[in-house]
Amino acid sequence: MTTAPEMQPVTYGAYAVRLGTLPQFRVAGLVAGADPSRRADIPVMVWLLKGSNGRRVLVDSGFYRQKLVDQWKVQSFRTPPDAVTAAGVRPDEITDIIVSHAHWDHVGGARSTRTSRATPRTRPTPTVGLTVTTCRRCFESTWRGACGS
Repeated sequence: MTTAPEMQPVTYGAYAVRLGTLPQFRVAGLVAGADPSRRADIPVMVWLLKGSNGRRVLVDSGFYRQKLVDQWKVQSFRTPPDAVTAAGVRPDEITDIIVSHAHWDHVGGARSTRTSRATPRTRPTPTVGLTVTTCRRCFESTWRGACGS
């Protein structure tokens, strides 16, 4: 009788990847009951998980539209693909994108991050958040979405 080979546990390293900074952001906009006059510089980040099994997972995808960068006065902004590349991972190495919640600054960058092996899903996953949903043409395009939607 043969036994199945022993599975090695998968380990992940977690890295905060900064896209930019929101200067002097009103803290009460993030923390209920905070002093309305309190302000702080808030980092705009996504999380990159590097698995020992070769998986490269983004938790949230940030955003890339210049209109939003200008509107929110983001300082030292870099696009999600540029930020991920600076963290040592090519955008086409991203295998999964997990979205914590559906705000523009968490899902907008999915269209700017080429994920060659990932498959978009439209249903919630049993893990944290949702897997990115986007149209197939945008998902497969290299940067800003082929269909323009």
